[in-house]
Amino acid sequence: MGSILFKEIKDFRKQQTAFTVHPKPLAIDSLNKTDEQYVSEFISPALYYKINDGGKHNVIALLDTGVYAEHKALQNKVIASMMYDGSTKGPNGKLTDEHGHGTHLAGILVADHITINYNVDGVTKTKKIGGMIPDARLVSIRVTADNSGSTSWYAIAEGLEQVFNYNLKPGMKEDDKIKIVVLAYNAFDNVNTDYPVCNHRINKLIQGLYKMGIAVVVSAGNAYEYYQPTFTKSIASGLAYPAYFKNILVAMANDSDNKLASFTQRNCDEDHDFGNHVFSAVGADTISTGIGAVDAVSVLSGSSQAAAVLAGLYIQKLIHISAGTSNLHPSQIFFELNQNATLQNQNMFDASRTTHVKHFKIANL
Repeated sequence: MGSILFKEIKDFRKQQTAFTVHPKPLAIDSLNKTDEQYVSEFISPALYYKINDGGKHNVIALLDTGVYAEHKALQNKVIASMMYDGSTKGPNGKLTDEHGHGTHLAGILVADHITINYNVDGVTKTKKIGGMIPDARLVSIRVTADNSGSTSWYAIAEGLEQVFNYNLKPGMKEDDKIKIVVLAYNAFDNVNTDYPVCNHRINKLIQGLYKMGIAVVVSAGNAYEYYQPTFTKSIASGLAYPAYFKNILVAMANDSDNKLASFTQRNCDEDHDFGNHVFSAVGADTISTGIGAVDAVSVLSGSSQAAAVLAGLYIQKLIHISAGTSNLHPSQIFFELNQNATLQNQNMFDASRTTHVKHFKIANL
C-alpha cells in the first residue's frame, strides 16, 4: 500500500505544470517588403548596449528548452548539456532544443558576433547579432520533456539540483564553475504583498545557490495586462513566481527607449519589498539565434529575454570589479548593479501610481 501511495505522489509532482508555457520564437525566413522596417527595428541586445566581447572564465547555467549547439554562432559554447535529472539522453534520444526558446536565450548570452542575412522580395539584407558575453560558456539544463515549451515545478527544482552537482564535482576549477543561473519560467500569478515561500523547495534551492556564491536571475513575468481588477481601470502591479523570492535578480522587459514593455509584470513603489533586486533590460523584439539550421535566426519578446540580458550585464559587472578575483559573492555584484542603474519614474496605467524603474544606460556600463 505504501509503495503505491509513494508512486502516486511521485507521479503527481512530476505532472505539476503551473508554469506558463514559453511562446515559440518567430523564425526569420523569407519576408516581404512590408516586413522590412519591422525587421530593421529588431534589437540585438549586445549591440544595443555596445558590447562586443567579455565573459571569459565565466560559466552560465541555462535552465530552459535546451540549446541548438550546432548553430554557427554557438560553436563550442555549450560545455555541458543534460536533462533536469542529470541524464545525458533527452526525449527521443535528443538533448538539443526542439522548441527555440532556449537557443534564443543562449544567443543573447554567448553567441559570437556575426552578420546574418535575410531575404526581402528576393533582395538580401544584413543585420548583426551577438551575445552579451560571447567569451563565456554555457551549461545547458533542459527542463522540458517535449517541444511544447512547458515544464513543471519538479523539473525546475531537479534542474537547480544539477547546478549544485556540477559545481561540486571533484577537481572542478574555479573558472569552470557556474557563476549565474538563468531561470526564465514563471507561474501564472501576480503577487505584490508578503507571501510565505520560505519552505518552498525551489526557494530553498535558490537561497542555497546564493549562499554558495551562485546568482540566480529570473524573469518578472509577462502577464501585466491580464491582471486588471474589475473595480478600477488601473492594472494590478506585481511579480510572478519565483520573482518574489529574496536574494535574486529579477528582469522586467523594456524596449529600445527604456520604456517598460506593455506585457512585463512590475512592482509599484508602494508594493512589498521582497528583498529581491529588480531591474529592467531590453526584452522587446529581440533578435537572436534560432533552431533548425546553422544560420537560423529568431525573434521573441518577453521578460525571459530581459533575464538573459541581465545575466550578461551581471557577468560584465563581475569581470569589471573582480580584478582577477573569482570568489566575489553575488551580493557584491548586486550592490554594484544598483549603484550603476539609472532610476526612472514610469507611470502605471493608472497615472496616479508610479514605479521607479532601474535600468542601465549604455554610458553607465
